[in-house]
Amino acid sequence: QEAAGRLATVRLASPGEDAVERIARSPVGVALFSWAASVGPVARAVTRGALEDAFSGAAPPPGWHERTVAQLSLPGTMAAFVREEQRHDPSVFHPERLELPALVLHGTDDRSVLFAVGEDLASRLPRAELVAVPAGSHMLPATHTQLVVERIAGLAAAR
Repeated sequence: QEAAGRLATVRLASPGEDAVERIARSPVGVALFSWAASVGPVARAVTRGALEDAFSGAAPPPGWHERTVAQLSLPGTMAAFVREEQRHDPSVFHPERLELPALVLHGTDDRSVLFAVGEDLASRLPRAELVAVPAGSHMLPATHTQLVVERIAGLAAAR
C-alpha cells in the first residue's frame, strides 16, 4: 500500500504536458488504465490524488472516493475513457459559432482545468456570461450546488 501511495505522486510528464492524455493516446493506454483500476491499492491511491486535484485540496463529500473507485472498476469504463481521450480534437470545437446564450461557471482554484480556459471559452462564445467562483474547484456541482442551480435556472428563465 505504501508503494501505491508513492505511485500517486509520480509525475509521468514534464510541466505543461498532460500525463493522462499522453498515456491514453499510447498503444498501452487501455491496458494500463484498466490494470490501475483493477488493482485495489493502486486504484485507491490514483483516485485519491485525482480527487484531491478535482476538489482543489478539499476533502470530497463522504463516500465520493469509494464510489469513484467502484465506478472506474466497472467493465468497459477505462476503455471508454481512453477512447474518448484518443478522439479528443480541440480543432473541431468552434464556440464562436454558437448563438445561444451561454453560462460559463468556473472555479478560480480549479486544478483540473485552469481558470484561463474558462475565460477563453467565455470570450469566444458570442453570448456568454462568465461566472468566476472564488476558491471554487473543478467540482462546482458538488461544492457549490445552490449557486449552480440558481445560475442555470436564471439562464433558463431568461429564455
